[in-house]
Amino acid sequence: MRLLATALTVLISAPALSAGATELRCNHDMIEVGEPALQLLTSCGEPYQRQILAPSAERPDQSLERWTYTYGPGADRIVTLEDGRVVLVEGEEQQ
Repeated sequence: MRLLATALTVLISAPALSAGATELRCNHDMIEVGEPALQLLTSCGEPYQRQILAPSAERPDQSLERWTYTYGPGADRIVTLEDGRVVLVEGEEQQ
């Protein structure tokens, strides 16, 4: 019973732990998963680095990019775009 309670606590907490990986704050704007690339550029400006990724074998027509925004040493935010929309934000929120 104790194991079940622990497992449920972990499962319930999991979304909260990953919530920081779904948004990026730029100036006064919040960029979230699903936002178009144009909104990301307008709010955050040009990324420090753009990387074009190879499409998957299942979707060869898919467009994948990884944009890196640098806010200082160890404060990178990496945004993955799929077909021109934000699908993932990685890294620590700037302080």
